[in-house]
Amino acid sequence: MPPRVDQTVQDFINDHPSPLLLIDPERLRILHANAAAKALFGNDPQAHLIQQSRLAAMGEMIDIIAHQWKQPLSSISLYSSMLRDDFRDDLIDAAYVEEVSRRIESQIDHLMRTMQEFRSFLHDDKRAEPFSIGETLESVLTLMHGELIKHQIELSCDPFIPINLTGYPNEFKHIFINLITNTREAFISRPDIKRRRISIYSLEEENQHLLCFSDNAGGIPETLLDKVFEPRFTTKASSGGTGLGLYLCKKIVRRHGGEIRASLTKNGTLFTLKFPKI
Repeated sequence: MPPRVDQTVQDFINDHPSPLLLIDPERLRILHANAAAKALFGNDPQAHLIQQSRLAAMGEMIDIIAHQWKQPLSSISLYSSMLRDDFRDDLIDAAYVEEVSRRIESQIDHLMRTMQEFRSFLHDDKRAEPFSIGETLESVLTLMHGELIKHQIELSCDPFIPINLTGYPNEFKHIFINLITNTREAFISRPDIKRRRISIYSLEEENQHLLCFSDNAGGIPETLLDKVFEPRFTTKASSGGTGLGLYLCKKIVRRHGGEIRASLTKNGTLFTLKFPKI
């Protein structure tokens, strides 16, 4: 494999942005969050708020996927172009073709996995079903992996989270997406934090499973801790925060028989989700 393949990938990516990046998720949120919710739910304020938050999350995920797809699509385009040019110049052999094909297939596999997870995220759960919180988290991390790398956020997670619930797994994904997105925004506002970390782990109490999500993003002002789960309350109004994300998290957790609370740590915030042992 000629070394110039790897050396020129990034230059090609920078010069050929993916057309997917033309999607403006903020415009999607503005156009749809209010109008679609009102059309679907009329004057039901609670249903309106929940749908508005879900549509905002959809716009957020489209933005994340567009950025995740930028490099694979550009790499595929580059490999294809170089394969054609090098064949014309009689510079390749069977081993070269095999290696380029392997790299293209690897990029396509990544695109397909991401799309499958996004389709799952959009799927509206019709009936309650048994599901694993660990598997649900893994699905979300597949979608959010590129975003974490982009913002240099280290995420550590228990390899096994022994919490199983009966409910709505795709709805539950909103919890992790909201918590990760909020932490990302907190880190962006704190450029002085050089090592950005998120930890997700589980604990056991006598009659409860605990799922813990902690970060070192500086924390929420203590006077606001009791308000973060209220609808329309946001600490990010200047950057377009709707104040619905954590409210929706609370609704989803309670729908699954649990409770969620926020507390401060030395360097950040800890969200604890509690579920009764069955």
